[in-house]
Amino acid sequence: MAKYTWPEKPTLLSTRVVRLDGPDKVAGRARYTYDINRPGMIYGRVVRSPYPHARVTSIDLAAAQKAPGVKAVVAYRNPGDEVHYQGDPVAAVAADTEERARDAARLVRVRWEPLPHVSIEAQAMDAAAPKWSTTQENTRPGVRQETGNLETGFNDAAHVVEQTYSTHVITHVCLETHGTVCEWDGDKLTAWVSTQGVHQCAQGYAQALGIPQASVRVITQYMGGGFGSKFAPDSQGIICAKLAKLANAPVKLMLDRKEEHLDTGNRPSAFAHIRAGVSAEGKLTAFDGQSWGTGGAGAGSNFPLPYLYQFPNRKRVHTDVYINAGQQRAMRAPGHPQGCFLTEILMDELADRVKIDPVEFRIRNAPPIAPNAQWIKYFQEGARRFGWEKRHPTGDPTPGPIKTGMGVSAHLWGGAGRGSTAHVDINPDGSVVVKCGTQDLGTGTRTIVTIVAAETLGVPMNAITTEIGDTQYPFSGGSGGSTTAASVSPAIRVTCTDALDQLFAKVAPTVGVQADDLVAEGGRIRGATDASKSLAWKDACKLLGTEPDCGLIVDRLTAESQVYGGVIAAINFALYEDRLLDRVTGQMVNPNMEFYLLAGMSDVPQIDVVLNNMPERGVIGIGEPPTVSTASAIANAVRNATGATIRSLPLHPHKVLAAIEQQRAGGTD
Repeated sequence: MAKYTWPEKPTLLSTRVVRLDGPDKVAGRARYTYDINRPGMIYGRVVRSPYPHARVTSIDLAAAQKAPGVKAVVAYRNPGDEVHYQGDPVAAVAADTEERARDAARLVRVRWEPLPHVSIEAQAMDAAAPKWSTTQENTRPGVRQETGNLETGFNDAAHVVEQTYSTHVITHVCLETHGTVCEWDGDKLTAWVSTQGVHQCAQGYAQALGIPQASVRVITQYMGGGFGSKFAPDSQGIICAKLAKLANAPVKLMLDRKEEHLDTGNRPSAFAHIRAGVSAEGKLTAFDGQSWGTGGAGAGSNFPLPYLYQFPNRKRVHTDVYINAGQQRAMRAPGHPQGCFLTEILMDELADRVKIDPVEFRIRNAPPIAPNAQWIKYFQEGARRFGWEKRHPTGDPTPGPIKTGMGVSAHLWGGAGRGSTAHVDINPDGSVVVKCGTQDLGTGTRTIVTIVAAETLGVPMNAITTEIGDTQYPFSGGSGGSTTAASVSPAIRVTCTDALDQLFAKVAPTVGVQADDLVAEGGRIRGATDASKSLAWKDACKLLGTEPDCGLIVDRLTAESQVYGGVIAAINFALYEDRLLDRVTGQMVNPNMEFYLLAGMSDVPQIDVVLNNMPERGVIGIGEPPTVSTASAIANAVRNATGATIRSLPLHPHKVLAAIEQQRAGGTD
C-alpha cells in the first residue's frame, strides 16, 4: 500500500547515524553471553575426540563424578558410536569453577578404537584411500549442469585456456566463541545464547530436548560475530541444557578457541579443472568444468560455477568429497567467494589471450543491464573512480623488487527480505517502545530499527526504545544472507505506520482535520495541507489515555561499516587464513590465534567505499556482497604486478614466489 512506501524526502534514512550501542560496547556495559552470570551458576566443559576417526569402545564417568566440585556429568556418545573428526563431542561435565570443570573433564575415561582417516581431498578421491566413515563412501556425485553445445562452443573459440583453480578451507573465527548459559525453571528453559537467530535456536532446543517451543526462551542482547555459523544451539547448547537440568543449577558453557576452530563450522574448499574458450572478438564461447571440494565429514561443498559471466555453451560436473574434519556451515555468501575466485582468475587469463583490457573484457561478457543487473555500469564507474586507465599490462615492467598491480572482480548476491513481525507501543507520555524478535550481530540492527521507527513516527531517535534479541518478542527470522535489514525494516515501517494511524484517529477531532490528512514530522502531528492545525507529539500522545496502541540505505554509516568488514574478511581469505590438517595424524595444526593468521590493523589498506543509494529497490542487505569478489580482485592484482598467475588461495608469500620462479622458468600457462 502507498502509505507504507519509503518517504521521498527522509530526515533520518540514508544519513550517517552513529550506532546506538557504540557507547555501551566501548564502556563495557554491553552484556554478551560470555558476560551472563546467574545466581548459583556453574561451568560446563565438553570432552572431545582426539582422533579424526575412531569408534568409542567404552566411556567411564565414575572418576569425574567423584571429582571435587562436580555437579553433573553426561555422556553424549555411546559405546559403539563412531566419531568422524577431531573435536567430535563425546561427554561433558559441570563443576562449581571453570578450573574444576577442566580437571574433571580430564578424568572422563574414554577408550577408543582408532580407525583409518582421510585428511585432504586428493587423498579421499583416491580409489585406494581409507573411508572417512565405515558406512559411507568418500565421494558423492553433486550438481550436473549443461547448456548449449560444447563442441560448437570450442569450434567457435580462437583461444582456449585449460587450468585447475582452487580455494582452501577457512574457519569463521568469531571473536565471541560459541556458547550458552542455560537455566531451568521447572520445565521451562531460559538460554542466553550467542546466536544469529533467537527463534530458530529456541526451535532447536525444543526439538532436541523434546519440550514445547513455548517452554524455551532464548535471549541474545549482544553477540560477537557469527558469519553464518551461529543459527542452532549446536551440541554445546544441548549439552549445556542437559547439564543444567541434571545439576539443577544454571550452567555456562563457552567454547575455547581450539574448540571454535574444530567444531563450529568452516568455509568448504573448492577445486575446478576448467577448459574455456573465447572468440577473437572477446566473447566467451564455451566452459567445460569438473569441480570438487570438501565440506568435511559428510558435508557437501557446492558453489556456483561458472560465476556471473555468460558462457553460451557450458557444462559442469561436481563431486562432493568427504574427509575427517569438522563440517562446513554457511559463511558470508556461502559458495560465492569460491565460485567467484575460480571464474575471475580464468577471466583475466582469457582477457590476456585475446589482448583485451580485463574491464572491457568483462563488460563484453556481463549480463545485459537490467534493474537488478548493473554490472556493466559498475565496471565503468569503478574503473573511472579507481584510475584504471593507469593500469599496465600483465607484469609490472618497473625495475626493482617492488611491483604494483591492479585487479578487477565482480560478484552477485540476493539479500532480499524473508519476512518479519514487530510490535509498537505509543505511550501517553510520548515515548515509543518497538519490539522485534530479531538480533544484532554487531551490524547495527538495533540502530536501524530505531531509525525506521523514528522516521515513520516523525520523532527524534531518543524517543524510541528498541527491544530486540528475545523470543518473547514477535517472530523474526535469523540474521544471515544479508537479509536482516531487508526483513526487519519493512516490518517496523508497517507496524509503526499502523500504530500512527490509530494515533491519527485520536488526534483528528482535536485538530479538526481528517485522520487520513494528517502527517507526523518534526515532533508534531499536523495537517498535510494546513500546518497550522497541529499538536506537539507529546500532547497528541496524551489523548491515548492509559491504553497503548499497538535497496534503500537505512543508515549510511552502518552500511559503510558492513562493507569495510566484508572487504577485510576477504583480505583474510586471500592473504592470511588457512586451516591446516596434518596428513598423517588428521589433527589441525593451527587451532589458535597465533598460527591461524588474520590481518592486523597495520595490514588493512585504505578502503574507499562508494554506496549507490537506490530507494526504488527498497531495503536490501549488504553484509555478504563485499566479501565475495575482493579475494579474486587481489589475486588478479598480484598477477598484474608479477606476471605470474596464482590459481589457488591463500596467496601466501611462498606460493607467490614459487609462481614467479615458475614464470621465469617457462611460464605458469
